[in-house]
Amino acid sequence: INYCIDLGLSKSQIMKSFFHYFELENNHKIWQFCMDIGNLPENILDFCKEKKFSFKHCAYLSRFPKELLKYLLDNKNCLNLTASIFLELAQNTHDYLRREAISIDEFSRNSELSNTLNSDKNVHEKTLLFRNRISNKCFPILIKTNKKIEAIKTEMDIPKTVNIKWDRTLEEKEVSIDIKLKASDDLQKTLKIFEPNKLPNDILF
Repeated sequence: INYCIDLGLSKSQIMKSFFHYFELENNHKIWQFCMDIGNLPENILDFCKEKKFSFKHCAYLSRFPKELLKYLLDNKNCLNLTASIFLELAQNTHDYLRREAISIDEFSRNSELSNTLNSDKNVHEKTLLFRNRISNKCFPILIKTNKKIEAIKTEMDIPKTVNIKWDRTLEEKEVSIDIKLKASDDLQKTLKIFEPNKLPNDILF
């Protein structure tokens, strides 16, 4: 786009002449996305190319502060940064920084995160731990509630033939119970676990 602009082509000429080759809609919103993507640092663009980001994902990434993207990419040797994990960390970290009104510099000095990145764990373990720590900071109530439900599930001493699931975003206030039956009397034995007097009072949150 910048090359075409340097040649003296107008915005409308560029959109009309070239956008269809890239299967892009000929409108000003897409134009602005292109300009925002073009303003991303070169190493971020190289990462997007390496991970085969779609145009939509590149446009989504361009909404985050460059300092945040740089911080994440600077740690790519410590973390297993797939496209989806990079987008997840960018979004969650951005939300946390905005909510707490702190800078990326303050965030990067967090000892808990630094210790995770500098630990002797392998890359996959570091990535999982780092993602969990970011999630805990971003969704403290959600994490706390899910841990509470996990504790209730443990307290009930559920056999392996029973699987209790719930929406971990807690948007759906319901519990799903899957039961594997191998013998004719398995159902009756299993149902006894869920008798009202044996259930914790807050099993349904």
